[in-house]
Amino acid sequence: MVSCLAVALVAGAVSAEPAVARLSEGWSLQSSARARVVGEAVSTPGFDASGWYATWVPATVMAALVGNGVYPDPRSSAFETIRVSSSG
Repeated sequence: MVSCLAVALVAGAVSAEPAVARLSEGWSLQSSARARVVGEAVSTPGFDASGWYATWVPATVMAALVGNGVYPDPRSSAFETIRVSSSG
């Protein structure tokens, strides 16, 4: 079974004032095996990504999962005792 990754940028409130959009923040990710939504839905404004993992750009999937406490930091000795799943 091949699993893909779904990524969403959760947009903030729209303001009449000119603003700078920081594209390095506000991203969420989830395995497509768990997301169970189509790409068109993820791409819509106001998509609800609650329950997804917060992430940042640039980052790897592993960095985001470590940052969210799914896996221990690979630089720690605890990392040597886990198995990282290759599927969702």
